[in-house]
Amino acid sequence: LKKIFRKGINAIKYMIPVYLLWRIDSAEQGLEAAVKENFPVEFHPVRSRKIDEIIVHCTATPEGRRVTVEDLRHQHVDINGWDDVGYHYVVYADGTVAEGRPVEKAGAHCRGHNENTIGVAYTGGLLRDGKTPADTRTPEQRKALEELLGKLVKIYGIRKISSHSDYAAKACPCFDASAEYRFLLPR
Repeated sequence: LKKIFRKGINAIKYMIPVYLLWRIDSAEQGLEAAVKENFPVEFHPVRSRKIDEIIVHCTATPEGRRVTVEDLRHQHVDINGWDDVGYHYVVYADGTVAEGRPVEKAGAHCRGHNENTIGVAYTGGLLRDGKTPADTRTPEQRKALEELLGKLVKIYGIRKISSHSDYAAKACPCFDASAEYRFLLPR
């Protein structure tokens, strides 16, 4: 530190962030390492709001239709008038996980249940006719959803995984997420 003081105040302002990073405790470092390992998207654990539940959704789009986060953002912002896409993560048919709304912001995915939850949706949820609700998850989506939810459970200490239909009179996500992913939760 004596060398830093000799070099002046500019040296201090550049050293403070380094010192603060060095002060991160080992539990936090372990968390960062766990997140980076095989996680499909860049991920930064959020401490600005309490997160204790994941709510699983479908996008209510026909099976096989390509839908992106940008398509959903257009629907949610330009048509619904929201400030961003409602979901935090969207799982495409090929198993790719895309980031939606930043996790540090409360979602807009389940009325009355957005503040302490993460919204995760898979593209699909309707048969090709565009009207009939159905579990249209591809094998790749099933695998990616399980991996994503498992990581989120570990990172945030999630105690509950729900279906959108648990809170609204909708078929979404067209399967019982609570039952299917119960094994991911701590006992």
